[in-house]
Amino acid sequence: MLLEKCEQLSNIAKSVTDLRSNVVELKTFQDRQADIEKIVSDLAPFIEALRVFRSKGMQDFIILKEARDFLARIVEVEEQFKDDHKCLISPRRIKPIQEKAKVLRDSIEKQLRQQWIAYRKSHVPDVGKDLLSVLAKLPKFSKTVATIQSLSSQIQILDYPQNQGQFERVETAITQLTDLWKNLSSNEVPLDVLNFLKEAATINGASMNLLTPTVQEWLDSQEIGSSFRIRLG
Repeated sequence: MLLEKCEQLSNIAKSVTDLRSNVVELKTFQDRQADIEKIVSDLAPFIEALRVFRSKGMQDFIILKEARDFLARIVEVEEQFKDDHKCLISPRRIKPIQEKAKVLRDSIEKQLRQQWIAYRKSHVPDVGKDLLSVLAKLPKFSKTVATIQSLSSQIQILDYPQNQGQFERVETAITQLTDLWKNLSSNEVPLDVLNFLKEAATINGASMNLLTPTVQEWLDSQEIGSSFRIRLG
């Protein structure tokens, strides 16, 4: 809806440019058309990311006011244009749309970042760097830990996925990381410790009853005893 409205306004400016191809205002109308096209192109990536996030079930975006303000400015310019085509000559007619478009972009981007942080928190095992450093020293874990670190970097480097392809690649990385973490096994680490570590990396954390003396002793020996999420019950 938003992009379509911008494109409609751009087409109006283009039609005037075509009609006035031999008049002195040609360059000015072309400039206004370029201004409008830039508004569309700058906003498009954010709308695309918003569509992708919503397709993944993330619906908690509050942009109604910003969207309404933006559309209202476009409608206002359209009405002015119907009365006087020359109204687009002045860059002042486009500036309010540019300002409202920026407010809308900023609002969408802020919420995309917030939603992505929440998504990562609920989907990506919370495997701390200190723990990975400890496990990397164990021969049977070193290769797996290196892969987990690589996948984690791929996930963390994005502020948020900007399109369907990026989101799907990150989803694949999350699945691979999660599977590797869940399937960690080695006789170099007590089974109770492994079970605790796997649970502690989940969004709910490890149950207190998993923090056995054996587990506590191992954590203390590795100096990482305060690095985990633990829940009561």
